[in-house]
Amino acid sequence: MPNSAIFADTQSEPATVYTWLNWLEKQLPFPVVRVTKGNLEKETLVLHARKDGNGHWVRSGIPHYTTNSDGSRGHGQRQCTQDYKIGPILSHVRKMVLPQITPWRRKHKSAVKQMSTWRKDVRAWKKVVKEAKAKKYPPPPAPMKPLDAWLELQADPLVVQWIGISTDEASRMKESHVDYVKNIWPLIDANISRQDCLNWMKEKGFPKPPRSACVFCPYHSDHEWLRLQTEEPEEFKRAIRFEKEYQRLKVLTVSKKGFFPYLHDSRKPLETIDFAALVKAADAKAKGKLEASQFNNECLGMCGV
Repeated sequence: MPNSAIFADTQSEPATVYTWLNWLEKQLPFPVVRVTKGNLEKETLVLHARKDGNGHWVRSGIPHYTTNSDGSRGHGQRQCTQDYKIGPILSHVRKMVLPQITPWRRKHKSAVKQMSTWRKDVRAWKKVVKEAKAKKYPPPPAPMKPLDAWLELQADPLVVQWIGISTDEASRMKESHVDYVKNIWPLIDANISRQDCLNWMKEKGFPKPPRSACVFCPYHSDHEWLRLQTEEPEEFKRAIRFEKEYQRLKVLTVSKKGFFPYLHDSRKPLETIDFAALVKAADAKAKGKLEASQFNNECLGMCGV
Protein backbone atom coordinates (compact mmCIF):
# COMPACT_ATOMS: atom_id res chain seq x y z
CA MET A 1 0.00 0.00 0.00
CA PRO A 2 1.46 3.40 -0.96
CA ASN A 3 2.01 6.04 1.72
CA SER A 4 0.50 8.68 -0.55
CA ALA A 5 -0.13 9.69 -4.14
CA ILE A 6 1.31 12.90 -5.58
CA PHE A 7 -0.44 14.95 -8.25
CA ALA A 8 1.69 17.65 -9.87
CA ASP A 9 -0.80 20.34 -10.86
CA THR A 10 0.15 22.57 -13.79
CA GLN A 11 -3.09 24.50 -13.11
CA SER A 12 -3.72 24.13 -16.85
CA GLU A 13 -5.65 20.87 -17.14
CA PRO A 14 -9.25 20.55 -18.39
CA ALA A 15 -12.08 20.70 -15.88
CA THR A 16 -12.73 16.95 -16.20
CA VAL A 17 -9.32 16.15 -14.69
CA TYR A 18 -10.00 18.19 -11.55
CA THR A 19 -13.52 16.75 -11.24
CA TRP A 20 -12.03 13.28 -11.50
CA LEU A 21 -9.30 14.04 -8.98
CA ASN A 22 -11.85 15.39 -6.47
CA TRP A 23 -13.79 12.11 -6.81
CA LEU A 24 -10.69 9.92 -6.66
CA GLU A 25 -9.39 11.49 -3.44
CA LYS A 26 -12.53 10.26 -1.66
CA GLN A 27 -12.06 6.67 -2.86
CA LEU A 28 -8.43 6.04 -1.92
CA PRO A 29 -7.25 4.70 1.46
CA PHE A 30 -4.21 6.99 1.33
CA PRO A 31 -3.92 10.77 0.84
CA VAL A 32 -3.41 12.53 -2.50
CA VAL A 33 -0.92 15.38 -2.18
CA ARG A 34 -1.27 18.19 -4.72
CA VAL A 35 1.94 20.04 -5.55
CA THR A 36 2.43 22.84 -8.03
CA LYS A 37 5.04 25.21 -9.39
CA GLY A 38 2.40 27.60 -10.70
CA ASN A 39 0.09 28.14 -13.65
CA LEU A 40 1.89 26.90 -16.77
CA GLU A 41 -0.67 28.43 -19.10
CA LYS A 42 -0.41 31.93 -17.67
CA GLU A 43 3.33 31.84 -17.09
CA THR A 44 4.00 30.70 -20.66
CA LEU A 45 2.15 33.71 -22.04
CA VAL A 46 4.10 36.35 -20.14
CA LEU A 47 6.37 38.66 -22.12
CA HIS A 48 9.63 39.29 -20.23
CA ALA A 49 12.09 42.10 -20.88
CA ARG A 50 15.68 40.93 -21.31
CA LYS A 51 18.08 41.99 -18.58
CA ASP A 52 20.33 43.76 -21.07
CA GLY A 53 17.33 45.74 -22.35
CA ASN A 54 17.75 44.23 -25.80
CA GLY A 55 14.27 42.90 -26.66
CA HIS A 56 11.99 40.42 -24.91
CA TRP A 57 11.57 36.69 -24.38
CA VAL A 58 8.86 34.20 -23.43
CA ARG A 59 9.10 30.80 -21.78
CA SER A 60 10.16 28.13 -24.28
CA GLY A 61 9.18 24.94 -22.50
CA ILE A 62 6.19 23.91 -24.64
CA PRO A 63 7.08 21.27 -27.27
CA HIS A 64 5.49 23.09 -30.19
CA TYR A 65 5.80 22.25 -33.90
CA THR A 66 7.37 24.85 -36.18
CA THR A 67 7.72 25.90 -39.80
CA ASN A 68 10.48 28.03 -41.32
CA SER A 69 10.78 30.25 -44.37
CA ASP A 70 12.83 27.63 -46.26
CA GLY A 71 10.02 25.10 -45.91
CA SER A 72 11.76 23.09 -43.20
CA ARG A 73 9.98 21.90 -40.09
CA GLY A 74 11.16 21.87 -36.51
CA HIS A 75 10.11 21.00 -32.98
CA GLY A 76 10.35 23.19 -29.89
CA GLN A 77 12.28 21.95 -26.87
CA ARG A 78 10.19 20.38 -24.12
CA GLN A 79 10.93 21.61 -20.60
CA CYS A 80 7.43 21.82 -19.12
CA THR A 81 7.34 18.24 -17.83
CA GLN A 82 10.61 18.67 -15.95
CA ASP A 83 9.67 22.07 -14.53
CA TYR A 84 6.00 21.55 -13.71
CA LYS A 85 5.70 17.79 -13.13
CA ILE A 86 8.95 16.00 -12.28
CA GLY A 87 10.53 18.89 -10.36
CA PRO A 88 7.61 19.53 -7.96
CA ILE A 89 7.09 15.80 -7.38
CA LEU A 90 10.74 15.12 -6.53
CA SER A 91 10.87 18.25 -4.38
CA HIS A 92 7.99 16.91 -2.29
CA VAL A 93 9.55 13.43 -2.18
CA ARG A 94 12.79 14.95 -0.90
CA LYS A 95 10.93 16.75 1.89
CA MET A 96 9.28 13.46 2.89
CA VAL A 97 12.62 11.69 3.48
CA LEU A 98 14.93 14.64 4.18
CA PRO A 99 16.08 13.47 7.67
CA GLN A 100 17.03 10.07 6.21
CA ILE A 101 19.03 11.24 3.19
CA THR A 102 22.35 12.03 4.92
CA PRO A 103 22.52 8.74 6.87
CA TRP A 104 21.57 6.85 3.70
CA ARG A 105 24.35 8.56 1.73
CA ARG A 106 26.88 7.73 4.44
CA LYS A 107 25.77 4.12 4.33
CA HIS A 108 26.37 4.02 0.56
CA LYS A 109 29.24 6.50 0.46
CA SER A 110 31.31 4.79 -2.24
CA ALA A 111 28.37 4.09 -4.54
CA VAL A 112 27.02 7.65 -4.18
CA LYS A 113 30.45 9.06 -5.02
CA GLN A 114 30.75 6.87 -8.11
CA MET A 115 27.33 7.98 -9.36
CA SER A 116 28.17 11.64 -8.72
CA THR A 117 31.41 11.34 -10.67
CA TRP A 118 29.61 9.59 -13.54
CA ARG A 119 26.98 12.34 -13.77
CA LYS A 120 29.70 15.01 -13.94
CA ASP A 121 31.37 13.04 -16.72
CA VAL A 122 28.06 12.80 -18.59
CA ARG A 123 27.52 16.57 -18.39
CA ALA A 124 31.01 17.16 -19.76
CA TRP A 125 30.44 14.56 -22.48
CA LYS A 126 27.22 16.25 -23.61
CA LYS A 127 29.14 19.49 -24.17
CA VAL A 128 31.70 17.65 -26.27
CA VAL A 129 28.92 15.98 -28.29
CA LYS A 130 27.34 19.35 -28.97
CA GLU A 131 30.68 20.69 -30.20
CA ALA A 132 31.21 17.56 -32.31
CA LYS A 133 27.86 18.01 -34.02
CA ALA A 134 28.59 21.67 -34.73
CA LYS A 135 32.01 20.86 -36.22
CA LYS A 136 30.75 17.64 -37.85
CA TYR A 137 33.17 15.13 -36.38
CA PRO A 138 32.35 11.82 -34.64
CA PRO A 139 31.52 12.28 -30.93
CA PRO A 140 33.31 10.19 -28.30
CA PRO A 141 31.44 7.30 -26.63
CA ALA A 142 29.34 8.09 -23.59
CA PRO A 143 30.83 7.47 -20.13
CA MET A 144 29.95 4.02 -18.79
CA LYS A 145 27.45 4.02 -15.94
CA PRO A 146 28.88 2.37 -12.78
CA LEU A 147 26.36 -0.45 -12.80
CA ASP A 148 27.41 -2.08 -9.53
CA ALA A 149 27.08 1.23 -7.69
CA TRP A 150 23.68 1.91 -9.23
CA LEU A 151 22.37 -1.56 -8.38
CA GLU A 152 23.54 -1.15 -4.79
CA LEU A 153 21.58 2.10 -4.41
CA GLN A 154 18.48 0.78 -6.15
CA ALA A 155 18.49 -2.29 -3.90
CA ASP A 156 18.14 -0.05 -0.83
CA PRO A 157 16.08 3.01 -1.88
CA LEU A 158 14.51 5.49 0.52
CA VAL A 159 11.54 5.92 -1.82
CA VAL A 160 9.80 3.51 -4.19
CA GLN A 161 7.88 5.55 -6.73
CA TRP A 162 4.97 3.87 -8.52
CA ILE A 163 4.34 5.21 -12.04
CA GLY A 164 1.14 4.25 -13.87
CA ILE A 165 2.55 3.62 -17.33
CA SER A 166 0.65 0.84 -19.11
CA THR A 167 1.90 -1.84 -21.51
CA ASP A 168 0.99 0.19 -24.61
CA GLU A 169 3.31 2.97 -23.40
CA ALA A 170 6.23 0.85 -22.18
CA SER A 171 8.73 3.01 -24.06
CA ARG A 172 8.10 5.73 -21.48
CA MET A 173 9.69 3.67 -18.68
CA LYS A 174 12.81 5.44 -17.41
CA GLU A 175 15.06 4.83 -14.44
CA SER A 176 15.03 7.38 -11.65
CA HIS A 177 17.54 10.23 -11.89
CA VAL A 178 17.71 10.37 -8.09
CA ASP A 179 19.90 7.83 -6.31
CA TYR A 180 17.56 7.25 -3.36
CA VAL A 181 14.41 6.92 -5.51
CA LYS A 182 13.52 3.68 -7.29
CA ASN A 183 10.88 3.74 -10.04
CA ILE A 184 8.54 0.78 -10.51
CA TRP A 185 5.65 0.28 -12.95
CA PRO A 186 2.87 -1.88 -11.43
CA LEU A 187 0.77 -1.93 -14.61
CA ILE A 188 3.71 -3.16 -16.67
CA ASP A 189 4.48 -5.86 -14.09
CA ALA A 190 0.84 -7.00 -14.20
CA ASN A 191 0.71 -6.83 -18.02
CA ILE A 192 -2.15 -4.30 -17.96
CA SER A 193 -2.88 -1.95 -20.88
CA ARG A 194 -4.67 1.39 -20.74
CA GLN A 195 -7.74 -0.25 -22.23
CA ASP A 196 -7.60 -2.93 -19.52
CA CYS A 197 -7.70 -0.11 -16.95
CA LEU A 198 -10.70 1.50 -18.64
CA ASN A 199 -12.49 -1.87 -18.81
CA TRP A 200 -11.80 -2.49 -15.11
CA MET A 201 -13.20 0.93 -14.17
CA LYS A 202 -16.32 0.27 -16.24
CA GLU A 203 -16.86 -3.19 -14.73
CA LYS A 204 -16.67 -1.69 -11.23
CA GLY A 205 -19.18 1.02 -12.12
CA PHE A 206 -16.61 3.78 -11.69
CA PRO A 207 -16.57 6.88 -13.91
CA LYS A 208 -14.25 6.88 -16.93
CA PRO A 209 -10.96 8.59 -16.01
CA PRO A 210 -9.70 11.35 -18.31
CA ARG A 211 -6.09 11.55 -19.45
CA SER A 212 -4.19 14.06 -17.35
CA ALA A 213 -2.58 16.67 -19.59
CA CYS A 214 -2.65 20.40 -20.14
CA VAL A 215 -5.50 21.69 -22.30
CA PHE A 216 -3.05 22.93 -24.92
CA CYS A 217 -0.55 20.05 -24.81
CA PRO A 218 0.97 19.45 -28.28
CA TYR A 219 1.31 15.75 -27.40
CA HIS A 220 -2.45 15.19 -27.52
CA SER A 221 -3.44 12.41 -29.88
CA ASP A 222 -6.07 13.28 -32.50
CA HIS A 223 -8.53 11.24 -30.43
CA GLU A 224 -7.86 13.48 -27.44
CA TRP A 225 -8.15 16.66 -29.48
CA LEU A 226 -11.49 15.41 -30.83
CA ARG A 227 -12.68 14.47 -27.33
CA LEU A 228 -11.77 17.93 -26.08
CA GLN A 229 -13.50 19.56 -29.06
CA THR A 230 -16.75 17.59 -28.67
CA GLU A 231 -16.98 16.90 -24.94
CA GLU A 232 -15.32 20.01 -23.52
CA PRO A 233 -15.81 22.71 -26.18
CA GLU A 234 -14.95 25.56 -23.82
CA GLU A 235 -11.62 23.91 -23.03
CA PHE A 236 -10.98 23.43 -26.75
CA LYS A 237 -11.65 27.14 -27.31
CA ARG A 238 -9.21 27.81 -24.49
CA ALA A 239 -6.56 25.81 -26.37
CA ILE A 240 -7.27 27.84 -29.52
CA ARG A 241 -6.86 31.09 -27.61
CA PHE A 242 -3.63 29.82 -26.07
CA GLU A 243 -2.23 28.84 -29.47
CA LYS A 244 -2.98 32.24 -31.01
CA GLU A 245 -1.42 34.17 -28.14
CA TYR A 246 1.56 31.81 -27.97
CA GLN A 247 2.13 32.26 -31.71
CA ARG A 248 1.96 36.02 -31.39
CA LEU A 249 4.50 36.14 -28.57
CA LYS A 250 6.91 33.59 -30.05
CA VAL A 251 6.97 35.28 -33.45
CA LEU A 252 7.54 38.59 -31.68
CA THR A 253 10.54 37.28 -29.72
CA VAL A 254 12.16 34.74 -32.07
CA SER A 255 14.44 36.29 -34.70
CA LYS A 256 14.55 33.20 -36.94
CA LYS A 257 13.16 34.15 -40.35
CA GLY A 258 9.85 32.54 -41.23
CA PHE A 259 9.52 30.88 -37.81
CA PHE A 260 5.95 30.02 -36.79
CA PRO A 261 4.79 27.63 -34.01
CA TYR A 262 1.73 25.36 -33.85
CA LEU A 263 0.23 22.98 -31.28
CA HIS A 264 -0.54 20.21 -33.81
CA ASP A 265 2.02 18.36 -35.90
CA SER A 266 0.08 19.14 -39.09
CA ARG A 267 1.36 22.70 -38.65
CA LYS A 268 -2.19 24.04 -39.02
CA PRO A 269 -4.22 26.18 -36.58
CA LEU A 270 -6.33 24.05 -34.23
CA GLU A 271 -9.56 25.69 -35.30
CA THR A 272 -9.04 24.65 -38.96
CA ILE A 273 -8.28 20.94 -38.35
CA ASP A 274 -10.92 18.27 -39.03
CA PHE A 275 -10.13 16.01 -36.09
CA ALA A 276 -13.11 13.74 -36.80
CA ALA A 277 -11.64 12.90 -40.21
CA LEU A 278 -8.18 12.33 -38.76
CA VAL A 279 -9.56 10.01 -36.08
CA LYS A 280 -11.63 8.08 -38.62
CA ALA A 281 -8.55 7.54 -40.75
CA ALA A 282 -6.47 6.53 -37.72
CA ASP A 283 -9.10 4.06 -36.55
CA ALA A 284 -9.33 2.50 -39.99
CA LYS A 285 -5.57 2.08 -40.05
CA ALA A 286 -5.30 0.77 -36.49
CA LYS A 287 -8.37 -1.51 -36.82
CA GLY A 288 -9.51 -1.03 -33.27
CA LYS A 289 -6.12 -0.78 -31.57
CA LEU A 290 -5.57 1.98 -29.04
CA GLU A 291 -4.08 4.98 -30.81
CA ALA A 292 -0.44 5.65 -30.06
CA SER A 293 0.11 9.02 -28.45
CA GLN A 294 3.09 11.29 -28.69
CA PHE A 295 3.17 11.05 -24.89
CA ASN A 296 5.54 8.16 -25.65
CA ASN A 297 8.14 10.88 -26.28
CA GLU A 298 7.50 12.52 -22.93
CA CYS A 299 10.33 12.36 -20.40
CA LEU A 300 9.95 9.97 -17.44
CA GLY A 301 6.27 9.34 -18.09
CA MET A 302 4.83 11.89 -15.65
CA CYS A 303 2.30 13.47 -18.03
CA GLY A 304 -0.75 11.75 -19.45
CA VAL A 305 -0.94 9.11 -16.71
